[in-house]
Amino acid sequence: MSDATAPDAEADDNAEAGRRRLDAGSATANFWRIGGGFFAGRKARPARLLVAALAVLGVLLVGVNLLVNFWSGAVFDVIERRDVDGIIGQIGCLAALAVAYLLFSGYHMHAKMRLQVEWRVWITDRLIADWLVADRPGRLVAMGSGYDNPDQRIAEDVRLATESAVDFADGIFTSVLTLACFVGVLWSLSGWLRVELGPSIAFSIPGYLVFGAAVYAAAGTWVTHIFGRPLVRLNQVRLGREADFRIGLTHAREDGASLESHASQQCDITARFRRLTGLWGILIRRTRRLTYVTEGYAVIGAGVPVLLAAPHYFAHSITLGGLMQSTAAFVTVQMTLSWFVNNYARFADWSASVERINALRRALDVMAAERTTDAIQPPMRHVLDMPPAGEPAGGRCQIQDL
Repeated sequence: MSDATAPDAEADDNAEAGRRRLDAGSATANFWRIGGGFFAGRKARPARLLVAALAVLGVLLVGVNLLVNFWSGAVFDVIERRDVDGIIGQIGCLAALAVAYLLFSGYHMHAKMRLQVEWRVWITDRLIADWLVADRPGRLVAMGSGYDNPDQRIAEDVRLATESAVDFADGIFTSVLTLACFVGVLWSLSGWLRVELGPSIAFSIPGYLVFGAAVYAAAGTWVTHIFGRPLVRLNQVRLGREADFRIGLTHAREDGASLESHASQQCDITARFRRLTGLWGILIRRTRRLTYVTEGYAVIGAGVPVLLAAPHYFAHSITLGGLMQSTAAFVTVQMTLSWFVNNYARFADWSASVERINALRRALDVMAAERTTDAIQPPMRHVLDMPPAGEPAGGRCQIQDL
């Protein structure tokens, strides 16, 4: 793509992406409409048990993280006192916490992956059953690019949508639980910060580290949303063009073997691929800008809690253990509040896949409704073909196959 045409191409791609805009609420509602039945009915008991297991294991993992935070305060207090015997005891505590964390993490991952697979199977089975009916595959092709490549939507988009949905739900649950536990710890460790703006203006801020973490996370979330919002729409376009390129290769494999056919197919495949790679240039630039924000946010976030808690340490209000525990709790709260920042790029991919599955699901539902309507139509031909009493057959216009 030349420099002269790049701005125009980017404008066209942004315009195409803008027509497919999808927000968090509509993506979640659409996916629940597609897959919510997995958790309903008498056969949903295994799915509910997996969800319950994920919740219990999530609680246990957050509990271990909370104990590790207390351990970090205790071990640095021991170091500050130069207590060798105390260090040996803290090593034993850390070993026990590590074993518990590894055990819970393994079972947590097992339950999560099992739920992802079962949910994917449930959605895939129903899409395939509704797709491979009568003339529906051909009708989808005739409906245009908005409903193309159902095989790719079922194979790839369903996988991405189900895996990410479980990850998001688990992440949100864990984040809320972590926040509820660690905010109290951080508040108790923060104490009061006295601020003097002049000889007659002074005030104190309780739990100031909590407010600092909230402000920092909110600023990061807002900036990330500004820089990452175009990626949601652009990824929808990218998935469509990836599928378009793939279907072009499939047609070339299945088509005839004439030289003229090969030449035209090569031109068609090359054009499809150029449209895809042209969009990738835009995605690279957008992703690079988002990376500046997210990586800078992470780097600065590592130093912010130490700087905020340092005044208390210098004033001998807290020990070294208190400083390190405050720092660890601040980072945990800040990262929990920053869940949106850390998952924005993945959410863009997920929402694009949900939109593609939802378009296929809507088209199949429309076809099913049309078939049902046709099935319940009265046999009008037999009624209208019957002549009145005393009139010979053929005495009036026959109405055939309305």
